[in-house]
Amino acid sequence: MIAVTAGLLIAGGGKATDRIANRSEKYGRYPSWLPHAKLPPVNTLLKASLSHPELDAIEGNTMQVQLPGGVEADITAVGPSFPAWVSAAVQSGTLSEGTAVPAKFEVTVIARRGAVPLQASAFSILTAGGQLLHPAVTVPGGKALPATLPAGQHLNLTVSAKLVEGDGSLRWAPVGPRVVSGWLYQLELD
Repeated sequence: MIAVTAGLLIAGGGKATDRIANRSEKYGRYPSWLPHAKLPPVNTLLKASLSHPELDAIEGNTMQVQLPGGVEADITAVGPSFPAWVSAAVQSGTLSEGTAVPAKFEVTVIARRGAVPLQASAFSILTAGGQLLHPAVTVPGGKALPATLPAGQHLNLTVSAKLVEGDGSLRWAPVGPRVVSGWLYQLELD
């Protein structure tokens, strides 16, 4: 095999390696016949309002939310995370499939304009199984959740619930029952 390759290189003046190199440049390219996903560029600020909700953001996406009365907030959700004992229980086989485990999301709210309404009941989790969960919402230091967040202020929230492995969406409906923003999540326990 080596003698054949060497013979091709000598006889062809290196053209065989040029052909191999050209083939390898095409290897691994995304096939043109497959649809291309239209994901927002990294660090894109997504926009949401009651009339144009944004329900399929991903973890870490920040949304600029326009609320009635000129109120504007930036909100970011990250998670879910779960305690280390969950992974240990999964690895040892002591956690049965379908068991709900404590999970939490870290949510940052920044009031850009006006007073942003904050209520624990504004947050919900919709699981892939169609279950609607009403999570607990806490503020660092055990302080009470304020009714509003004044302009120019920010607040970190912890949104907690018991979740089963799988997909879902963390949702925020700050004004009435209509969801304005949602972040898709995938919880894997292993």
